[in-house]
Parts: sequence; structure tokens; C-alpha cells
Amino acid sequence: MLRRPVGATGLSVVVALAAATVAGGAESTGARSTVHLLRLGPGAQMTVPGTKLRCAVSAANGPTTIVCGEGAQSPRPGSYSFAVANTALLVLKASPSSTPLQVKREAEPAGSGGTYPGPATPGGTFRAPVGTVATVGGTHIFCAVERLQGRTYVTCGPADGSAQFFVKSYVGAVSEQDISVIRKLDQKRTKTVFVHKQP
Repeated sequence: MLRRPVGATGLSVVVALAAATVAGGAESTGARSTVHLLRLGPGAQMTVPGTKLRCAVSAANGPTTIVCGEGAQSPRPGSYSFAVANTALLVLKASPSSTPLQVKREAEPAGSGGTYPGPATPGGTFRAPVGTVATVGGTHIFCAVERLQGRTYVTCGPADGSAQFFVKSYVGAVSEQDISVIRKLDQKRTKTVFVHKQP
């Protein structure tokens, strides 16, 4: 039976980490043992050292979206990734030609409050070791890189200014071993709505 990577406990760990960093206004330090914050904008990418995980922020017209998976721009055939914007979360599967095919779509709730600020300069590729948290400028999207159950995950979803995922929101979590989508039912409860092994 496939383990569910991020349940209520795992999600609460990520949220606690996130809230402490965003509230404290921490900036990137590059140290693996220190939580640091990345502010991502259109065209930006982040890579997770020691893994094939990568996230890329859309630079084209349309809603700003972050895509995370194994080599998010040229994924391995059969691998799963997620894309999340203010309005929806998509689960994608790479075809034999590496073209992303939509597997699942969940509408995100309307978020309240202001969006996250953008970076001083757009684009760029950033290292995101475990302990990194990231915001996507002009959106409510918040991400964290965390080690859970012996696996490294990138987790993203819509959140408020204190990095609390919105109630009723969908949060994607991807590792080299699996992918899942968790719905935050209320402040204490979550429900896994999609889980699949990576090939």
C-alpha cells in the first residue's frame, strides 16, 4: 500500500515552518540548516539539490502558475507533476514525448488579502535545499521544500500572508517517489484527494 506522504501532521509541519519564515521576513542565506525565503517571479526556477525536483514559474500571458516535478520543463515520460495558480491546481502526467497531460483539476477557493510581493528582478534559477520556503509574486501561492517520512517534497498551494494555506484549498506535494494532492478541510483537518507513485 502506498504511503500518503503529507497528511494532517506533515501539512502542519510545513505550515509552521512557513509561518515562522514569512512572518519573520527571513531572506535567503544559502545555508542548508537555515530556513530561507525565495521570492519567485515570472521565468524563475528553483532546483532542489540532491534530487531531480525542479519548479518553474510561467512567463507567458495568463495566470501566473508554478509547475513542480522531476525536471518540470522536460519531465521524464510517465512522471507526475503539479501546476498551481490562484484559481486551480492541476495534476499532470508526462506523455512518452514528455508533453504534459492533465490527469486531475481542482478549483482553488478565492483567497482573501493581498498577494505576495514579486522579486526585485524577474527570472533566475535558485537552489532550494530542504528548509526553503518560496512565494510566487502577484499570487497567493506559497511553497516549501521539506523532508517528510524520509523523502524530500516540494509542497505548494494558496496561502495567506502568514503562510497558512486557505481553508478548502488544494495543496500539491511532489517527490521523486510519489505525488499527492491534499485538501485543507479546516484549520485542523486535511483530506488526501489524489496520490500516485512516480514511475
